[in-house]
Amino acid sequence: MNKMAEEKLEQYIKEMSTLCTQPITIEVSNIIKPSYMQGWEDCEKNFTEQLEDEPLPKEKK
Repeated sequence: MNKMAEEKLEQYIKEMSTLCTQPITIEVSNIIKPSYMQGWEDCEKNFTEQLEDEPLPKEKK
């Protein structure tokens, strides 16, 4: 992998990490996901499931 692609990938991973820890699932879904980023779907899926499982964090048992 060349240096520029590597830097882009690192930046993308940072952005993905940030997005996946914030409640903006709709925006995340609309972002074009490069095929080489396989972790994205898992991250997005886990986050969506988290939202569904815990609508209100205070009610966590």
